[in-house]
Amino acid sequence: MQKNSFDSYAKDYDADFSFSPIGKMQRERVYHFLTPYLQSKLNILEINCGTGEDAKRLSALGNKVDASDISEEMIKVCKEKKIENVNFDTCDARNLLSKYKTNTYDLIFSNFGGLNCLSEKELESFASDANQLLKKDGILACVIMGRKCRWENFFFRIKKDPRLNRRKTTEGLKTQINESVFNTYYYSPAEFAQLSKTSFKLVKHKPIGYFVPPSFFNSFYKNKLWILKLLNVFEKLFAQFSFQSDAADHYLIILQKNGD
Repeated sequence: MQKNSFDSYAKDYDADFSFSPIGKMQRERVYHFLTPYLQSKLNILEINCGTGEDAKRLSALGNKVDASDISEEMIKVCKEKKIENVNFDTCDARNLLSKYKTNTYDLIFSNFGGLNCLSEKELESFASDANQLLKKDGILACVIMGRKCRWENFFFRIKKDPRLNRRKTTEGLKTQINESVFNTYYYSPAEFAQLSKTSFKLVKHKPIGYFVPPSFFNSFYKNKLWILKLLNVFEKLFAQFSFQSDAADHYLIILQKNGD
């Protein structure tokens, strides 16, 4: 992943995802499961912060937030929002120790698949860096794209699309956003926990977008919001269990720091 991979998407990201019905529904599910870890004022480091919507929410809860993204254009959008009590910086998730102090943070957070841009080796290195940045018993909370998204597979199957089961690849999948091409890597909860096990112990993982579909369905549901709202009711009632995580669009995984 290059520094400019998401630059061209910065101006459209909020409209396409942050403020879209699907984006709002999936973000609310993240906070439904994350809230128990936000009960006291914390020092938080957000990785892959995008346009700053999570940093804004975390700051509004009374937390001190450092937020970073590899994209300079994303950080420009963040700063234009003039969010209080948040320090925004351009930083590659693979190079955190050069920017931030060790033993500083209570929580490190990455939302909506930013870490899926890291290969297995890079993810292991990231976990080691995150461990050093966290205080004793600190929490790493990540929203990851798993391998078996039921919505994707259903859609590709009925369309007879060759991308069926594309997330099961053991190598990086070529992904294009506007003019930028980069690799996306998919991890099951077990694989993500295994890659992080030297630095973290698994606390839990939960599905995000088991009934609510991926964001590429936004246009389909634009004039069918009642169906989407019904799916969101099912999400709230029935998407509560760890065994559903890998079949959802994303999952939230909570890990706790190993060692002192």
